[in-house]
Amino acid sequence: MVKEAEEFAEEDGKVKERADARNSLETYIYNMKTTINDEDGLEDKIESHDKETMETVLRKPWNVYEKSGGSSGSSSNGDDSNIDYEL
Repeated sequence: MVKEAEEFAEEDGKVKERADARNSLETYIYNMKTTINDEDGLEDKIESHDKETMETVLRKPWNVYEKSGGSSGSSSNGDDSNIDYEL
């Protein structure tokens, strides 16, 4: 059993790292959307077209993440270190 755990330790570490990255991305996007839509925060200070631009920009990294295989837990090519998207 210990031997089996050692065999899968590296893979488990990668799965954990990927889950942590996904959680960080989700949290960041949620916090930014909440901030720009917060009645007590920036909502009244941001022009509507700027707000739409910000929301579009916030969707881009999530879409890239999902296209890279992020939602399935594994990437199509196994390497997400060079994901790039245009802002």
